[in-house]
Amino acid sequence: MKNPKVKWLVYTALMCALAVVAQNLRALPFLAPSQPLSTYVIGSLVNACLIIAACVVGWKGGLVVSCVTPVVALLQGHLPFALLMPLVAAGNFIYVLLFWLAAEKIKKPWAKWAGGIAASLVKTAFLYLTIAKLFVAFGVPQGAPAGKVLAVNFSYPQLVTAVIGLAVALSVTALLKKARPGMEIL
Repeated sequence: MKNPKVKWLVYTALMCALAVVAQNLRALPFLAPSQPLSTYVIGSLVNACLIIAACVVGWKGGLVVSCVTPVVALLQGHLPFALLMPLVAAGNFIYVLLFWLAAEKIKKPWAKWAGGIAASLVKTAFLYLTIAKLFVAFGVPQGAPAGKVLAVNFSYPQLVTAVIGLAVALSVTALLKKARPGMEIL
């Protein structure tokens, strides 16, 4: 595409659409929210979309995908409270921005992995502190089942899915670079 604004819009929309498709895999019986595998498969795919967006359209495209995914999760009932949307969006954006900064500024072969691992750790810490600790302590009635679910979902599974998503995204972007040598990919 010759026009960079059109390219950005099209690729950002495509990454949003892929993330939404990944989230809609919850409709499959073996990936229903009640299945433990659901969090790991869907979370990893969404995180992969976030990193691919950062690689293809930069941090601004990653910001858009970061904001779309918690809205879809709320509409699907995966996020039980609307107040969680900005926290999840911020966690996603932290992941995108830290990865993008490391990959864009360092320009070494290891920078994407190092930046992605660091971004995964920071995202997990942010979501754990803001949702599993603060929101559960002050926003959920004492002993409510939702509090226990949030405390688990926004702890170690976030790190696991972020790292798996990073690995998937870096594999996909490497394949994209080979398939489309002229395409600008971080």
